[in-house]
Amino acid sequence: LLAYHMKLLLELQAHKKGLESLVARRTAEVREREADLNRAQSIAHTGSWVSSGDGVMRGSPEACRIFGVPEGSALGADAFLDRVHPEDRDTVVRARDKALRGEPCEIEFRIVIDGAVRWVREQTEATRETPGGPQRIVSAVQDITDRKHAEEALRESEARFRAMAEHSADWIWAMADAVATATVMT
Repeated sequence: LLAYHMKLLLELQAHKKGLESLVARRTAEVREREADLNRAQSIAHTGSWVSSGDGVMRGSPEACRIFGVPEGSALGADAFLDRVHPEDRDTVVRARDKALRGEPCEIEFRIVIDGAVRWVREQTEATRETPGGPQRIVSAVQDITDRKHAEEALRESEARFRAMAEHSADWIWAMADAVATATVMT
């Protein structure tokens, strides 16, 4: 009986070491995937926020960078809204309320970080992991400031070209009229 008990203890120790090894491998795989995801988000200038029933938002490293908070920071609703441009806060609150009703939403809004205005695009969905359980809000946020600047530059260029075309047409008609008048006089 004592020998059988020793055998079981040795098997248990071997099994424990095998499990520890498996947990270490799986943990390394998860960390590697997390690092890959963080790198991909950085490349795409896209981050993510997750908020559970406590109302505190926890962001990916890229989301923290976009919103100018230290990596690993958690933001409450008020701290988040403090970063939203004052003119866009009502729109952001309405979008959040829409998500809380279970409707997916997509919104573009401005944030103010260290006095600089940045544009972000956010897609949000709310889910419940279990019926009656706490609501979980998941958001993907992308810095679209460069795109917004390019769109504004394009609008300005279009307006300049439109004005030039309108003035050019007037000038062409005036010249044609002057040529016609000069031809009639000679």
